[in-house]
Amino acid sequence: MKNTYRQEYHLMPETGFLNDPNGLCYYNGEYHIFHQYAPQGLSAQRGWGHYTTKDFVNYNNYGMVIYPDSVWDKNGSYSGSALIDDGEMELFYTGNVKQPGNHDYTLSGREQNLIYMSSKDGVNFSEKELLMTNDDYPENCSCHVRDPKVWKEGENLYKMILGARTRDDRGEALVYKSSDKKHWTLDKVYTKPQLGYMWECPDFFELEGKTFLCCCPQGVEPKGIECQNIYQSGYMIVEGDELSEFVEFDRGFDFYAPQTFLAPDGRRIIIGWFGLPDVPYKNPTEETENWIHCLTIPRTLEFKDNKIWQEPIAELEKLRTDEISLSLEPGKINILPKVQCEAFINFKDKTDSFDISIRKDINISLKDGVFTLKIGDSGKGRTERSCKVDKTDSVRIFSDTSSIEIFVNGEVFSSRIYEEKDNSEDFTVVLNSSSQGCDLAYYILRPFEITKIS
Repeated sequence: MKNTYRQEYHLMPETGFLNDPNGLCYYNGEYHIFHQYAPQGLSAQRGWGHYTTKDFVNYNNYGMVIYPDSVWDKNGSYSGSALIDDGEMELFYTGNVKQPGNHDYTLSGREQNLIYMSSKDGVNFSEKELLMTNDDYPENCSCHVRDPKVWKEGENLYKMILGARTRDDRGEALVYKSSDKKHWTLDKVYTKPQLGYMWECPDFFELEGKTFLCCCPQGVEPKGIECQNIYQSGYMIVEGDELSEFVEFDRGFDFYAPQTFLAPDGRRIIIGWFGLPDVPYKNPTEETENWIHCLTIPRTLEFKDNKIWQEPIAELEKLRTDEISLSLEPGKINILPKVQCEAFINFKDKTDSFDISIRKDINISLKDGVFTLKIGDSGKGRTERSCKVDKTDSVRIFSDTSSIEIFVNGEVFSSRIYEEKDNSEDFTVVLNSSSQGCDLAYYILRPFEITKIS
């Protein structure tokens, strides 16, 4: 019997637990997407799973390729990145070790080891090499220093950024430098008052002539409609030694640990974990179907209007099959044939007010400069998220079996949803009200083609 909630065009585990995307890169004519993976489930030790694709539509699935099988990572091969240099793929990641005894695993008892591996073909990997341990990090750091992102600057300079938690509970990003990728010295430390106690999954890149530091701060207090999730994910502009205000990447309920990379054509692409740790809401597939979580669709980044805009990558248009176009009339129920779809709601002119219902119990609205997503029972505890949005001329929606990603004015709302099985086959749209007339362009999306490589 078909599993109720399995996704059709999102990368997800056959069984077990998936989280952070890792090692995103383009190498030997293919995109490589690694991710945290525990096929046996949430309580198992995590390694790295591996997908490759040439077009973001057809994938090879290599399963688990990095295992927590050494003394340096026996409690988990945690997150890291890939560097393509001198014709090789080089991987850097955090090996997690928990020592036995009476420890809190923050100030004592945890090893965070920087581990190196390389590959000449992107499929077979060298033996693990230990590069750094807790003793190599600043004395004020706790045992939480992890998630290396490595890049090259110029001819002979390499940089690495690590997320950290200090012993007095302040989040930091540690930037190291090296001439040989094996021996690293501390170059710079970034921090920001009141931005949490731990900065996970850092990233560092340039876009449109500006430099960005991204991270996932834990321990940030909500501010009105901002920072409503238990943990955040976002970016700051680097201005000398200072950091601008923190801006969230995604305004929905389920987005964390994103990683970016450069495509051969110069696009900066981001992929996130379509989930969050320690959340109060439910993901029923863990108990009913023996899997949990997936990755978001890939998105391109652009800096305009003084913020990062996200848009779905163009390659996803290859998934489109049947197309339906219609005008939305207030109060009329429009039932489209399949929930796995892409939908454009296009307004005649820019509008500052609308209220639209989609699927079974999801509502999106724009009023008084605030866009709001509301979810009913299918959210399993996910209720309402908002952000500031000016007038808009369109809303773009990617709907899959158990997820929705909504794009409006460069903002994104990503949320998992779990409708009852007998109510999840079609895609319903109702225009409740709008200050402008609007049309709907709807495409059925075919599933990813995924080949399992043994």
